[in-house]
Amino acid sequence: MNQNYYNNERAQQAWNDVPSALAKMGFKELRGAQKPCINTILGGQDVFCILPTGGGKTALAAIPTLVFDYKTVVFSPLIALMKDQIDSLNRKGIRAGAINSDRGEGENSMTLQEWLRGDLQVLYIAPERLAHPQFNAVMEQLPPDFVVLDEAHTLSQWANNFRPAYVQCGKFIEKVQPKQVVALTATATPKVIEDVKTTLGTPNMVIERHYTARTNLKLSSEILPEDGMLYDKVLQKVREVKGSCIVYCSTVNTLTDIVQYLTQAGESVTFYHGQMTNQTQKDQNQDTFMNNRARIMVATNAFGMGIDKADIEGIIHVSPPGSVEAIAQEVGRAARDGRDAICHMFATPRGFHMQEVFWNLSNPEASVIRRTFGYIKRNADATGVLQATGKEIEEAIDDAGASAALSCLTALGCIERFKPECKLCQVAFRNVDASLTPSRKLIYDTIKEQGIRIATSDCGNPIYEIAIELLSSTLSKTATAITAALRQMHKDGVIIYTPPFNGKLTRVLKDITEQDLEAAQYRRDTEWKKVAATRDYLTCPDENKQNFIVSYFAE
Repeated sequence: MNQNYYNNERAQQAWNDVPSALAKMGFKELRGAQKPCINTILGGQDVFCILPTGGGKTALAAIPTLVFDYKTVVFSPLIALMKDQIDSLNRKGIRAGAINSDRGEGENSMTLQEWLRGDLQVLYIAPERLAHPQFNAVMEQLPPDFVVLDEAHTLSQWANNFRPAYVQCGKFIEKVQPKQVVALTATATPKVIEDVKTTLGTPNMVIERHYTARTNLKLSSEILPEDGMLYDKVLQKVREVKGSCIVYCSTVNTLTDIVQYLTQAGESVTFYHGQMTNQTQKDQNQDTFMNNRARIMVATNAFGMGIDKADIEGIIHVSPPGSVEAIAQEVGRAARDGRDAICHMFATPRGFHMQEVFWNLSNPEASVIRRTFGYIKRNADATGVLQATGKEIEEAIDDAGASAALSCLTALGCIERFKPECKLCQVAFRNVDASLTPSRKLIYDTIKEQGIRIATSDCGNPIYEIAIELLSSTLSKTATAITAALRQMHKDGVIIYTPPFNGKLTRVLKDITEQDLEAAQYRRDTEWKKVAATRDYLTCPDENKQNFIVSYFAE
């Protein structure tokens, strides 16, 4: 790891095995920037690869795995993307598995056992898994040879979609000492690259930057003087696109209106956004678009990462995103088959206003950060832990910026956010007498015997705290059945039942300093520069937009 020279002999020998690895992956040859990136990896160096969306980053993880017979861990931020990648690798005979929160802990444990037995070549994990002791214990027993970080820009506090959990990857790499580390992304400025290298502890990482103009993307923009002109203009532009098209909206309300407007105009439309709680509907809507049963996907930026649909012929932005990075990511999803695609962006007075609103909410002022931290510290228990959701903290300090302040405080190292290892409910019995049925009496006795008495209720009865899992195993009933029984008893007035806390706990790690607040302000200013850059892109002549994006990432 961290080799700072290129081993030519190693690379030449490895190239002999590349054709068979390509054949197993279903590829005939390496294309575009894949070849120089693969060559650097084969030479034994740690590499940061910046390729445009659709540039074939998946092969940069899979081919070295096959050539060197590596055991590979891939950190990926999206569970849906993991599933697609794993299914694809398994179809090609490459043994792959995943560990994430969508799978039960029993299933995750089985996957870890497969890794220990040597049954897996590739293991996909979300960065949040680094907080799980079982995962870390398994990695210490059988460390990976190759660590790949997908969407690596999210390691950086300067990225617009920074994932604090990713910061732990540096400690993981230091602990397991893999033979090689490769970071992959489509968008990273020099500042982000240096921040990622520092976070990972890989200062000798070679930079393979291949963000070149994709001239088949026909970039254009239009600033409308009135909001009322927007929907007609969107319809006109959508109809210029002959094939599949993604229409990006900045808010769910706008998305809903656009879906209704296009549907009434006779267009074939489906939709996708992060507030959809029905995962089945999300999957169905995505499948409808991917399989061409709907020509138009109207979506927020929650849709698109990892989507491998080669024939998208249009990307329409209803309003400007918050950064040139987002523009590059989203237009890069078009025309992966090499044909031409329309990539048009609208801006209205309301669109500019929403840009400012999102920037302000995502990058809170120092006063909001200070008030958020003060609330946490005042209300934390003796161990420094606060049990409250981000929404509850927002309401308590009466500021919608509290959620962003939590992310900022996490990045500054002032707090950590984590899920409780043991989910405890609280139960206070109100009517404990002979009228209890045998089954309810059994639940009462179990809670009294095995629960922890933490307080006394207003009616003088004890309040117990107990894990649902403990009740489940003791009474030989499923957790679902136990929960249903407790809820019914609460409804019937037998008990006062408080369900387990399902949000993230917040632990104070250190006091906030003036230097921390100055760093937060610097980030706020930096993010505004990104907003300003998107406005420069909007006003840039269409024929110069490709060079604008390439130059932005080179600066």
